Amino acid sequence: MKRKVLNIIKHINTTKGRIILGSVMGIIIIGGGFTAYAINASKAREEPKSEQIQDEEVADTSKAEEPSKQEEPAKQEIKEEMPKTEVAGDSKKQVASDNNNKKDLNSSNKPKEAPKPRGPITYKSTGLHIAFDMPRSWENNYVIKDNGKEIRVYMKHEQNDIGSGYLFTITSDIHDYNNGMDLDSIGGEKKKNINGKQYLVGGPLDFRMDDNDPRVKTYKSMVRECSGVLKTLRAA
Repeated sequence: MKRKVLNIIKHINTTKGRIILGSVMGIIIIGGGFTAYAINASKAREEPKSEQIQDEEVADTSKAEEPSKQEEPAKQEIKEEMPKTEVAGDSKKQVASDNNNKKDLNSSNKPKEAPKPRGPITYKSTGLHIAFDMPRSWENNYVIKDNGKEIRVYMKHEQNDIGSGYLFTITSDIHDYNNGMDLDSIGGEKKKNINGKQYLVGGPLDFRMDDNDPRVKTYKSMVRECSGVLKTLRAA
């Protein structure tokens, strides 16, 4: 640029021309200096900004790293609390076992309930089409002879064949036993109407067991209960 200007000055012979060209060159030189100064100043201003931006980025990066550092203590706290939870579970199990032990103790202290009495023994005659109920206390202690027309009930005894332990009779022949004269009434009428059909019912006229027999008490008890048995007489 300077060379071009000097060449131009050499070709100008007049004094005025040289003065003008010299002024132009000075302006150009001064302008170029101001331009360079402005460029350098702008660069100087921009550099702190970039450094500030970098500093801010570094600061932000340090802030971003803080949560990861904080997470580690939190994990440690969770790990430390885990044994406490297990201890709490063990304590709950211990409380439950203690409660069960208390229940067992309470149940053992409670008096045992007496077994409920079983129901009566029901007998059905397919020949006479009747049924009746005997007390459960008679279980394994009675004998029934049923020929389809007559029922005879005895206390279980080795001499039943000759009438020992005889309790009562039910027959479909109302004229049997001398029209019922040879039977004693048991708790009511000797003749009973069951489902439109008549039956003769009665017991022995005398006591059919020796007073010295070891089972006489049992027999007397069963005789007293015969009235209740015949009240259950019904069609079957």
